[in-house]
Amino acid sequence: MTKENSQISNLDQIQGSQSLVKRHPLLTFFTLTFLISWVTWLLAPTISDGDVSLQALLDLMGAFGPALSAILISSILGSEPTGSSGRRRVITFSAVFAATLIMQLYAYIFLVGVNDYSLVLVSFINSVIASYVVSSVYHPRIGVVKLMAGLKPVAGKSAWILVGLVLPFAFHLVSGAVWWALGSKDIFNFTSATLAIVLINYPFTMLFGGPLNEEPGWRGFAVPKMEIKHSALITGLAIGTIWSVWHFPLHITGFYGGGVYGFLARLTWNIPLGVLMTWLYNRSGGSILTCVLMHTGFNDSTQLFTSSVIQQTAILVMIAFTALVIFYDKMYRRPFEFVADQKP
Repeated sequence: MTKENSQISNLDQIQGSQSLVKRHPLLTFFTLTFLISWVTWLLAPTISDGDVSLQALLDLMGAFGPALSAILISSILGSEPTGSSGRRRVITFSAVFAATLIMQLYAYIFLVGVNDYSLVLVSFINSVIASYVVSSVYHPRIGVVKLMAGLKPVAGKSAWILVGLVLPFAFHLVSGAVWWALGSKDIFNFTSATLAIVLINYPFTMLFGGPLNEEPGWRGFAVPKMEIKHSALITGLAIGTIWSVWHFPLHITGFYGGGVYGFLARLTWNIPLGVLMTWLYNRSGGSILTCVLMHTGFNDSTQLFTSSVIQQTAILVMIAFTALVIFYDKMYRRPFEFVADQKP
């Protein structure tokens, strides 16, 4: 085969792959997300060789699968150039990179006391990925800019950012109040130390602990694509189930406790949470930022309470609230009203 024929063959393969993505964007997204995350997570115990801190950092790296997949596929679906200057993207990338790298190194080297070159390297890579995701708000391709526009406040919907910020803590406060009314003591852990820990941990959780890693994919990409054909309720249930299954390797490799039983327990709350997050995304006008804050609160709010029973009751409160919004907003109806024509 001549060099010219080889180049034509490669071009045909690329065009064929792009055509496949355009025909099946959701299937491609889910497949690529699982591939990136599961390969990283299943290899993490071997690569880390017993180093708990290094394995945790590799697990955080793998969690970026949904965001990276959504950005890649969106760049194919909307490949037209934005025509904007890359200056803002470089500035955003640099600022996020510097802040996140300092944050990680301070947490793992100075607080945990780990001093390992491999840990620094993985922290560096994680900062690069987080910076790439955030700076994709100014991506040179229009498809990615439309996807990531939800990281900015949505005009006329800014109040929903406060809802996403407060709601997870409200679920726990209601849970704590119930147990306090029933006579339980030492429920709340509102000391200056724990409040400081929550405030310090919050940005780390937001950037690396799931919210930024996942929400551009699950909510920003998958929800509006699925709602083209399905109701918000079906969309939330389907993505909530896929989202839950995606976590499975983290249960069997020790990142989360409980093994298979822990995973089965996750299904009971992660699926209704998927419905609630779909509702929040729609009501906020497609705000990924609001979903990121909601996700962060769920991961971070437990530190303000002393008992695991508070967390379990808070889950029940969340499920009850989700049931209310399903019927109040008629999430089971079609066509869906709120974001039907918002995303490409």
